[in-house]
Parts: sequence; structure tokens; C-alpha cells
Amino acid sequence: MKKVFLKAPLRVQIYEEKLPGVPLPPKPVITRWGTWLEAVFFYFEHCDEIQLVMSEFNDNISEAIREAKKILKNPKLKQQLAYINGNYKLIVSTITLLERQEVNLCESVKLVGNLKSKIKSAPGSNGQLIFKKMKDVFNKNEGFLFLSNVAKILNGTFSEELQIQPDLLSALKYAPITSVEEERSFSMYKLILSDRRQSGYNV
Repeated sequence: MKKVFLKAPLRVQIYEEKLPGVPLPPKPVITRWGTWLEAVFFYFEHCDEIQLVMSEFNDNISEAIREAKKILKNPKLKQQLAYINGNYKLIVSTITLLERQEVNLCESVKLVGNLKSKIKSAPGSNGQLIFKKMKDVFNKNEGFLFLSNVAKILNGTFSEELQIQPDLLSALKYAPITSVEEERSFSMYKLILSDRRQSGYNV
């Protein structure tokens, strides 16, 4: 669907005429899981309208159009969208909260714990598979396990798994559990020697 409207002003025009007030379909980013789920929620709400717009496009124009129409005709699609929409919205909101600059370590670990409980309660065999995948990912993440034990100590609970100096413990109070802060820093630092930087001095 991203390709259907990419660099296609006529298709965008048809879309806006057929669906005034409805934004264009979202463009998921491969490395950002939340954007995939946001796309699912969008199609859950606007699936019938998107099918109406797609019916205006000629199949012979683009392979992307043919593939998109094929997916939209899948009889299981709406039910699958409804299942994800009903059980996994918390993932997106949790990711957003974890990316905040002011959230401390204990809050972050608590958010992840709440998310695990919610994912665990998702019904069906698919829900069990997703929870198993999530649990395996966290269990293999040694950094998160370390920070989880730090959070226990900061919350006043003794942790046998962790032996650490008190001064380091206090320094980790606001340790982020995502790489968002580092990515923000890189985005700012790359502009230091950029041609777009304005300065009164010539180097």
C-alpha cells in the first residue's frame, strides 16, 4: 500500500476525493515496530473505505496495486485486523511512554511488566505464540535483565542475582531501556559539522 501512493499524485487525488478527511495510509518503518501496529489500527478502522478507493485503480498499472487488492480480498483479513486491534494496542502506547525523556528506570521496567501481563492474557494459539516470542526476546536480552534487577533494588527489594556498588545503583536511576536517547543524540550531533549549520566564523 505504501508503494501504491508513493510518487503517485493522481492516485492521492482520487483517494482524497473519495475519502475527504481521512489521512493517507500510514507508512510503516521496518525498524520501528510501533509503526506496523499503527498501520494495522488504521486499516482496521478504514478497511472498507480503502477497498472502495482501490477499486478505482487499474490492476494493469502497477504490481503494487495488484498485490494490495489481493490482500484486501483475503476473507481472513478483517478478522485478523480485529484480533490485533483488540489485543495489542498497549504495545504502541507502551513504546511511546518508554521513549519519553523523563521516565525513570523503575517506571520503565514497570511498564514492560504491565505489557507482558497484557500480552500473556491475549487469547488463542496466536496469542500464546506471540507471548512466547516476547518472553524469549526479553530472556535473551542480558542488558534488560540487568536493569530489571537494578530496578528491584531501587524499589527496595533485595536481588540475589546482582552484586553492585551503591554509587552505581543511584547513577542508574534514570538509565533508559531503549536506544531512543542515543539516536536523538546522533541526530543532533550530525548537524554540528553540517552545511546547514549557521555560524559567524569561517573555519
